Amino acid sequence: MGNHRYEIIICDNGSQDKTTSIARSFGAKVYPDPIATIGGLRNLGARMSTAPLLVFLDADVALDNSWWGELRKILVSWTVNSTFITGSPCSTPKDSGFYERNWFSKFKHSNSNYINSGHLIVTRCAFDSINGFDEALKTAEDYDLCQRAKKRAISIFSSDTLKAYHNGYPKKLIDFVSRESWHGKQDISSLSSFLHSKTALISFANLAIVIVAALLSLLLESWQPILSGILISFILAMLLSYLKFGKSVNKTILQTTLCCELYLFGRVGSIFTTRSRPKARSK
Repeated sequence: MGNHRYEIIICDNGSQDKTTSIARSFGAKVYPDPIATIGGLRNLGARMSTAPLLVFLDADVALDNSWWGELRKILVSWTVNSTFITGSPCSTPKDSGFYERNWFSKFKHSNSNYINSGHLIVTRCAFDSINGFDEALKTAEDYDLCQRAKKRAISIFSSDTLKAYHNGYPKKLIDFVSRESWHGKQDISSLSSFLHSKTALISFANLAIVIVAALLSLLLESWQPILSGILISFILAMLLSYLKFGKSVNKTILQTTLCCELYLFGRVGSIFTTRSRPKARSK
C-alpha cells in the first residue's frame, strides 16, 4: 500500500483453528471475544483502531488486486471530517455452486438501501457520530447502522469498482436454509420488529397460503387447493425475485425463484433456530 499507513485488526469470535496465531505472525493485532455479537465484535475493532477510516471485512471475504487503487480514487476529495459509508456487494467465487450462481450473485443488482458489513467502509467521524453498531442486535446490525446514518444525513453509496469476493456462501440446501433462518432471528425478536419487517411479513404470508391450501385439500379431499396454493406461492416468489434483483434474473428466473422460495421458508424457520450462528462454509 505504498507510503499509506494502515493497521490490521483481527477480532476473533471464538475460532478453534489457527486464525489468531497466523494473524499475529503477519503482524496483525488480535483481540478475542467469543461471546460478542457481530456488532459488538466490529465495535471492538473500531475501539482498538486509531485510524480515521475504518474498513470492516468478514474473515471469508477476499479483496480484488484492484481494490486499493480504486479506494484511493474514492478518497481523493476526502478530508478527516468527511462523513460517508461505502463498500459494495461481494461477488461470488469462480467455483460457484447453485445457490451462489442463482441467488447470491444477484445481490450486485439488488436495490438494497444499505451496505453489508462484510465489506463496509466508513469514516471515523461518521461511525462515532452514530455510536457505531448496535451491540444488542444479533443480526441486521449493518442495516440498522445505515438507517441511523441516513437520519443523520450521512452519505451512503455503493462503489462497484471496489471488488471483493465472498468465499463463505452456502453450497448445500441445509446450509442455505440455516443461513436464512439465522438471519431472520432479528425480524422476529419482537412484535414491533416483525411488523416493521417486510421480509418477515411476506415470508409468513407465503407460509400461510400453503397451509390454508393444504387444509382445504384435506377438507375437500381434493388436490386442487394445494396445487393452487403452491402455484400462488411460486408466483409470489417470482415477483419478489424481480422486485429484489430486477432484470438480472431473466435468464435464471426459475432457479432464482426456487432459491427465493427456500429463502422465504428459511426466514419462517427462524422461530425454530438456536441463537448460535450457522457455519458459513460447507465442506
